[in-house]
Amino acid sequence: MTRCEVVDMLSLGRAYVSIRQGDLSRWVCAVQFDILDASLTRVLAHATWYLNLGSGEKPRAGRRGGYWAAWVRANNGMPNRNDHLSPSVFVKRYAALALEVANDP
Repeated sequence: MTRCEVVDMLSLGRAYVSIRQGDLSRWVCAVQFDILDASLTRVLAHATWYLNLGSGEKPRAGRRGGYWAAWVRANNGMPNRNDHLSPSVFVKRYAALALEVANDP
């Protein structure tokens, strides 16, 4: 039986892409992170965080959604009235990730 443990890791936002998933008929923003070692100099692995942007004709970040909350947290505040909530706010920012790691006995 495989055992899982949750590990807290530091990571750095590397890239993002907003795409329409045709098979699911929805928009997602995929943010890629480099998971770093304790010295923050070596990349141990990569992780992708998928944020839902709705299923309309255009991507939409509603105020109750996860993208909105993540954007406000990464921006350290609410957006200005004319902000477009660009996913570039996640790039070159450190984040703490809780990863579930599977270990074989």
